[in-house]
Amino acid sequence: MHQGRCNANEAPVFVLLDGAEHTPCSLDCCCVSASLCFHLLIFAVNMGVAMKRTMAMLLSILLQSYGSILADKSTDMLSLQDFSKAITHDPNGTLNSWNSSTDHCLWEGIICSHRHLGRVVALNLTAQGVAGNISPSLGNLTFLKTVDLSANSFSGQLPSLNRLHKLQSLVLSENMLDGIIPNSLTNCSNFRVIDLSRNSLVGEIPQRLDALSHL
Repeated sequence: MHQGRCNANEAPVFVLLDGAEHTPCSLDCCCVSASLCFHLLIFAVNMGVAMKRTMAMLLSILLQSYGSILADKSTDMLSLQDFSKAITHDPNGTLNSWNSSTDHCLWEGIICSHRHLGRVVALNLTAQGVAGNISPSLGNLTFLKTVDLSANSFSGQLPSLNRLHKLQSLVLSENMLDGIIPNSLTNCSNFRVIDLSRNSLVGEIPQRLDALSHL
């Protein structure tokens, strides 16, 4: 470290870069006025405070985002658990893995998004011999793109699925569903496939389904 001679009202200044000391000016004299030295010190302190505030703000945003992700993930898990409660017969034990001790993305028949942590994008229980009603909680899985419950023994009426705006494929064929086809299905504007055949549904097909551009 080098230090030149300074006047009475001046102070030597050294700059730390990467942990090593460097002089910002010539070796003969590296001095600034004491006033400027004081202002440089205040600037450094303020920069440190600003950095701490920025880090605190970023940490707060991160925690809020993570909390939101956990809440959404929990919502999907609870919705699936409600769906399973409406199942009255499961001869193959398909839903044995559906318990809170296992991540719901690992449950049989469940596929989760790779981009959105914990959000369910597919439910496939085709030909599992399960019986029961289709719980309205299915309509809370707002990231669903594919639902295939075909070749089972689901009965009762088809619940409202009007919140499933991302849903592209709904296959419920070969069940025992009755009642009418709800008009709320027309809110699922991304439908590409709807198969409700071989059920006991009555009434007319909602006219607005014909207006869906992807069908």
